[in-house]
Amino acid sequence: MLSQQISTVGKQRRCKFQRRFWRKLIRIEIALLLAALFLLLFLEIRFLVEMGVVLILFACWELSIERSNAFLALQALGFMLLFISLVLN
Repeated sequence: MLSQQISTVGKQRRCKFQRRFWRKLIRIEIALLLAALFLLLFLEIRFLVEMGVVLILFACWELSIERSNAFLALQALGFMLLFISLVLN
């Protein structure tokens, strides 16, 4: 009985750590995405447009573990930016 309680406490700690890890990772990648979008909006350089699209698509692919609609929306935004960059060039 006691060993079961200890194992559930350990599982809860691991889950809490994993949630914290994913939250930090998501915050970091959102900050990178916002920085890329800032560069896209204010500098308008073709290379930065393509790099921003790559960053958005990579972040969505990496975060697809969550299977959230927000990440699908970011992926759609990445494809829209890719299309816009192709049209502008």
